Amino acid sequence: LTLAGFMLTLGVFDVFHPLNNGTLVTCAVVSYSFTAGLAGYVSGSVYKQMEGRMWMRNAVLAAALFCGPVFVIFALLNSVSVLFLDSARVVPLWSALVVVILWAVVTFPLTIVGSIFGRNATKVSRPPCHVNSVARPIPQTEWYRRPPVMAAMSGIIPFISIYLELYYVLQTVWGYKVFSLYEVLALVFFMLLLVVSITTISSIYFQLVVEDYRWQWSSFFYGGAVSMYVFGYTFGFFVRSGSSTGSGLVLHLLHISAYSIILSSMFFLIFGSVGFFCVKLFVYFVFTSVKSD
Repeated sequence: LTLAGFMLTLGVFDVFHPLNNGTLVTCAVVSYSFTAGLAGYVSGSVYKQMEGRMWMRNAVLAAALFCGPVFVIFALLNSVSVLFLDSARVVPLWSALVVVILWAVVTFPLTIVGSIFGRNATKVSRPPCHVNSVARPIPQTEWYRRPPVMAAMSGIIPFISIYLELYYVLQTVWGYKVFSLYEVLALVFFMLLLVVSITTISSIYFQLVVEDYRWQWSSFFYGGAVSMYVFGYTFGFFVRSGSSTGSGLVLHLLHISAYSIILSSMFFLIFGSVGFFCVKLFVYFVFTSVKSD
C-alpha cells in the first residue's frame, strides 16, 4: 500500500517519462525493497496484538508472501521461454540475479528488523468490553449471508469503480498506448480505497448482526475480493489482445495467466489489508460504545 502511494506520488510529479517504462519498473523494485521494513513492522505489531508466539515465522512469511510466488512464476516463465526458444520473453540472468540479491541483502533483513521493532513496540490487544471466555457456536444463516457469497458481493462495487481506469492501464502495459494521467490514476486509487473500506465494513456489520464474530479473516477476504474480478477481467483482456498460434499461443496463455495472477495478488494483499484495518477500527469503536453490566 505504501509502495503504491509512493509510486503514484512520483507519477503525479512527472518523475516517470511516458516512453521509458524501465525507469518505472526499476523504481518500483527498489522502492519495494526499502519499504519492506514498514511491512515487517506492521506484521509484527498486528501479530503481537493477536498474541502470536511464532514471530520469526510470521516475519519470514511477510518477507516472502509476495516475492516468493512472483519469483517462482517468473522462473517457470523463463524456463518455458528458453524451451520454446523465445528470447524476446526471457528475463536476462543478470537482471534476475540483481533482484534476488536485492531481496536477500535489503528486503529480507529490513522485514526481520521491522518485525522485531513492531513486536517490541506493541502490547497485546485487549477487548474494549467484557467478552466470554468460551466461544459461542456460530448460528446457521441464509445462503446469501455466508462468507463466500458476501466476499463475491463485496468485490463487485469496488471493481466497477476502477473498471475504466484498469482498461487504460492494461492498454498501456499490453498495447501500444502511452499512459501519462497519473493524477487521474491517483484519484481512482483513493476512490477505490474509500469504496473498499465502506463495502468491507458494511459486509462485516451484516455478519456481526447474525452473531458471527469471525471478522478478522472475513474482513481480509472481503476487502481483497475485488482481486477476483480483476483477475477475470485481466485474463479476458489479455486473451482478446493476443493473436498467436501454435507454440506461441501456449507461451501467450502462460504469460497471460502469470500476469493476471500477479496483478490480482497485488490487489488482494493491498485491499485485503485495507479492509482488515478499517474493520478493526470499526469493531473497536462499536464495542467501546457497548455498556458492560
